[in-house]
Amino acid sequence: MGLPYEMRIAVGLDVSSVKPGWAVVVNGHLRQFGVVRKSQIPFACRIAQEVAERVMACCTFAGGKHTIIPVVAIEVQRGPIPAFKREKLKECYRMEGRILQMLGCNDPYHVPASREKKAARRRRIELKYQSDLKKLDEWYATAPGPARRTKSLSSVPEDAIDAIAVADAAWAKTLGERPRGYA
Repeated sequence: MGLPYEMRIAVGLDVSSVKPGWAVVVNGHLRQFGVVRKSQIPFACRIAQEVAERVMACCTFAGGKHTIIPVVAIEVQRGPIPAFKREKLKECYRMEGRILQMLGCNDPYHVPASREKKAARRRRIELKYQSDLKKLDEWYATAPGPARRTKSLSSVPEDAIDAIAVADAAWAKTLGERPRGYA
């Protein structure tokens, strides 16, 4: 599932340019401010400036380069997020998770223990998933010619299929969807 709203991410130190309809992420937490309304802009900017020195978010750009920034502003192009509706609020939280993935934010000082545990579990599952795929690749490398050419699951050993199915189910339970890049 993609993001529920089309967004443009503006990254920079200057938070005075924040406008109504923008969601401000400070230290990777979207729901700290939610969508900024006109009356909230001074407050959001003041708080962001106060924490700018100690709050850092890591943003990954194309090419794998990382830049350390204190404030991220996200413009919601389809209007404000209707956070007062319960279902829409869930969408906001899902969107926050995707944004956190994009930003690569991981600050133990501002993440409750439950979220830390969930993140650690997700990392363990990801490593297990990658390990299973590596085993499958190794099997393909030594498989007979037809299996190596077709890469058909019908030619894969049952235990390898079971391992991938278990890892896939764990991913689905943890993240709500399969990881990108896998069919």
